[in-house]
Amino acid sequence: MTGESACRLARSRVHHASVARGDQSRWVALAGFALLVAYVVVRELGNSAYDDSYFFKRFALHAVENGVYAWNLEDGAVHGSTSQLFQALTTAVVLFTKTHFVAAVRVLDGALLVLTAGLLLRVARGPLVLLTLGNALVTSVIRSNMETALALAVLAAALVLELRTSREPKRWADVMSVAATVLVYLARPDAAAIVAVFALLHRWWSGRGVIRYAVMLGVSMALVWAGLWAVYGTALPLSFHMKTMALHTYGPHIASKRWSAKVPHLLVFAFTVAPMLWLLVRARVWKRRDATLALTLSALAFVAYHVVSTHEIMGYRARFYVPALVPLCLATARVWPAERVPLARWGAFVVVWSGCAAVAYGQGWMPNGDGFFLTVLPWPVYVMLALGWSVALAWPQRGGLAVAGCLLVGTVAWIPMEDSELRSDTDVIFRHNREVTTTRGVFDVARCLPAGSTVYHSEMGVPGLVLYRMRVIDQAGLLSRDVAMGGRSFQTRCAQERPEAIFLPHRNYRALNTEIAASACIEDYVRIVKRSSSALHVRADLAEGFLQCGTEYREWR
Repeated sequence: MTGESACRLARSRVHHASVARGDQSRWVALAGFALLVAYVVVRELGNSAYDDSYFFKRFALHAVENGVYAWNLEDGAVHGSTSQLFQALTTAVVLFTKTHFVAAVRVLDGALLVLTAGLLLRVARGPLVLLTLGNALVTSVIRSNMETALALAVLAAALVLELRTSREPKRWADVMSVAATVLVYLARPDAAAIVAVFALLHRWWSGRGVIRYAVMLGVSMALVWAGLWAVYGTALPLSFHMKTMALHTYGPHIASKRWSAKVPHLLVFAFTVAPMLWLLVRARVWKRRDATLALTLSALAFVAYHVVSTHEIMGYRARFYVPALVPLCLATARVWPAERVPLARWGAFVVVWSGCAAVAYGQGWMPNGDGFFLTVLPWPVYVMLALGWSVALAWPQRGGLAVAGCLLVGTVAWIPMEDSELRSDTDVIFRHNREVTTTRGVFDVARCLPAGSTVYHSEMGVPGLVLYRMRVIDQAGLLSRDVAMGGRSFQTRCAQERPEAIFLPHRNYRALNTEIAASACIEDYVRIVKRSSSALHVRADLAEGFLQCGTEYREWR
């Protein structure tokens, strides 16, 4: 064997050994993340979900039983589900189980998060992926039972595809990218902006051109919107009309609270991504005209959109901003250190980062150990995430197992293993009803009023399932196109429909409550529940029989 051949053989062996170590590190990271996700799924299996997540089951049941995605069958199809793709998946879940839908969706969300980790691990190191997906902002989506986990998986697939096809023939790459962007839109409409911004910038700076992609995307989205309009009568989901600042009809009181809601979400999100931004700034990302800068700008544009444009109603633990973690992870992966970062370089950053977080935590500017249980984040969550980042910077290539341990400790401290019983949807809904005041009396309504009755409410998740055989009108408009876009007054609707029961809108809807209180129609109703944020009223001609039949209302009389 010649000397040159021996050198080539040695280099080949080193390369294969490096690949093998890299593959092993990825599997370790994936296994550690799967363990973390499994813990959260089991822990949350029988707990209540976010109220809006119950929407999906009512829509799915109507689709399975009647072939239409309607909230109320009498009103026809309505664009109430923001995520059409998740609606399709939850319809499949209903076909699998109608009695344990909530638990099944939690398992589905957990599997989607593991899938997201697997996709990111194809281009990013294990410690970085663990820190991106193993933090409390992401693991919270398991309890939400909403579309965020699906959006992360589809978004990760779309961005990885765009990175991998950059050297493919242009036409084929454009078709694939446009299809991926549309799929992300169907999973979560706002997240499609991340893919579109990245693809346009990436093509522009790489000299591949942007016109063909932009035209193809415009035509594809026009067809999607035309199809949605044909089915629902609206191209955009009703939530877009209600939660966009320039369009909303929530009233001035809720509008005045937008910044008090945004600031805690922004601060906890900033804490979570600060190390990524530090690494990107350290690499002088602004001087690069490549995928790294494009990914970073797409994430920042997404965050900016929500900061200036949306009402973050039910935005617990920065839920609206979570998709931005995916492009930031992929951007950071491109500048991820190959060797240990010296303490002198990152020590000062960690001190400043942790110090700012400690002040914000102590002052209550970001989620801490106090407050509503769906917003609480105790101090071990922050400490273990900071420790995990310190471990990752000290062992950037092979610190996955230690990082996973840090994140698991923080998660167990936040949600200890207790009350992990598997419960049916009926039991979950009953527990949810006891955790809030807005639906007090809803089980009496289901039992004491006839099927087909009309009920008004502004909080629709629990009533939507408990009153499945009734017509439930959303006074806020998220699920009732007539309310969101019709502009009819409460008096007009109430006089025409004569609902059997009215839950007053949540007390934060001050303008709407004032309108209802001044209406002539509400005078025909008897207040049944007094101790509630959404007091139950029953039509006067039905009130006596309701009071004799009901039992739940007596606790809150």
